[in-house]
Amino acid sequence: MTSTDKITVGNPIKARNHVLLPIERTSVTHDMNRQGCWCQCSKQLIALVVQTSAGIHAFELKTGPITISQLKKTVPEIEAYLKLADVREAIGGEEGETLARKNTRRI
Repeated sequence: MTSTDKITVGNPIKARNHVLLPIERTSVTHDMNRQGCWCQCSKQLIALVVQTSAGIHAFELKTGPITISQLKKTVPEIEAYLKLADVREAIGGEEGETLARKNTRRI
């Protein structure tokens, strides 16, 4: 049996004046033998980063509020997403959304 876990930043969600960044754990487990094969995949939300005009707040679902520096240890690419949200807000309009779309990765 083989199992793989990966923690990544999900697709940013813009809601009014807020940007939500879901932090997700993707798990894949599979095995194969003479009788057949099987695969199980799951994606879980483990944390949420909320960026507002008042600042950036991070919440881990199991433990509650955490600091961005704690989150960076687990998900180093979070910093690029936070900068992207700042650029989108600073540029604004269609140009900001186009730039954001070019830099947003899909899993």
